[in-house]
Amino acid sequence: MNLIEFPEQTVVIAKDHPEYQPLPAHQVPNSQQGEIICCWRLTWRERFRLLFTGKVWHSIWTFNQPLQPQLLSSDKPQMATPTEVKAAEDSAQMARRNVVKEWEDAMIRKYGLEADEKKRQLDRSGVPMNDLRRIFVFERKDFEAARRLGVKFFFGLRIKC
Repeated sequence: MNLIEFPEQTVVIAKDHPEYQPLPAHQVPNSQQGEIICCWRLTWRERFRLLFTGKVWHSIWTFNQPLQPQLLSSDKPQMATPTEVKAAEDSAQMARRNVVKEWEDAMIRKYGLEADEKKRQLDRSGVPMNDLRRIFVFERKDFEAARRLGVKFFFGLRIKC
């Protein structure tokens, strides 16, 4: 059996390790299981042997670690091409930016534009940002929403993620 490249391939595993055969693979994006898919082609001799015996032998090097789940299949799994994966990632990133922007706009409306202007004045005056907490009282739920959205700063205050 030989490993083969395929259109949906996104990575080559162990390509810089001469002791191993390079493994062209598709790394499934956002997979909680860390799913990696590769494709093998059987030689004619192997095809005949499989046809007559109906058996496939699978050897795995575990380096004495627990065995990871394996799946052998003759069915091609659903995979996106690298360009489709990139387009989906770009779309998700753009959607996230829009959500963050909408949230920031809502906070400015809620706390008023004067809060942003006072923050700018503080920046120019050299007053430490910790003093901003004493000047404005923000609701805890707004900080928690910012943390969930991955917002790093809220009116200039650094949010610990």
